[in-house]
Amino acid sequence: MTFKTDVPGWMTDADLNVLYKLASMVPESGSILEVGCFLGRSTSALYSGKHSSVTLTVVDTFQKHTGYDTDYDIFKERVNSIGESYVDAYGSKELYNMARAIAGKEDSWLNGFKLCIGEEMYNSLYVNKTKFDNFDTRNSNYNLAFIDASHLKQDAVNDISRFVSNNNTLIVGDDFDPKYISGVISAIVEVRRANKHLLIVPENSKLWILVPREGYWKEQFRNSNSCFFD
Repeated sequence: MTFKTDVPGWMTDADLNVLYKLASMVPESGSILEVGCFLGRSTSALYSGKHSSVTLTVVDTFQKHTGYDTDYDIFKERVNSIGESYVDAYGSKELYNMARAIAGKEDSWLNGFKLCIGEEMYNSLYVNKTKFDNFDTRNSNYNLAFIDASHLKQDAVNDISRFVSNNNTLIVGDDFDPKYISGVISAIVEVRRANKHLLIVPENSKLWILVPREGYWKEQFRNSNSCFFD
């Protein structure tokens, strides 16, 4: 694995390994969409795992969130509640402080994201600074959609529902966690019930995967899904 583990974020190494493996399964000349990137911890795993011919599009507001000055404050609150070792386990404290300082000066964390993933990776991405509600996916055929945005049920239902009708799209997300049972988990259950996707939650990970019942991804998981449980 060659993804950057020093980028601050909430994902564990187990989560990143899953993203890396899923990205490596996207066919050549395919495309990946990431919704919600924070400082690029997940972006690095997706980017490092994919074939060089696969495009990676990132959508995020890179703006303030209600109740906090910036997303950095959300992360800082979590760090303070758990202790300094939290940053050591989920990225570099030094890099976090540098990115947070940039966000404080510029009222945006787009340049903090750029700092954390590096110039070369950043220049290879299609970065969209917008709300996902305003991002048009109607004519796009993404092979993998990674959703890590709102935790509210209806928001998550709306985000996931954009992709369920396409059997060529693997839908992946974060926060399959009991504290989000009335939000993200409830949304996944509702969408899955209506569309008959197979739900996979890899061992030791809080990621969730919705696999179409037909097409490319069904065959991939029929042959390879054991790699997520070894």
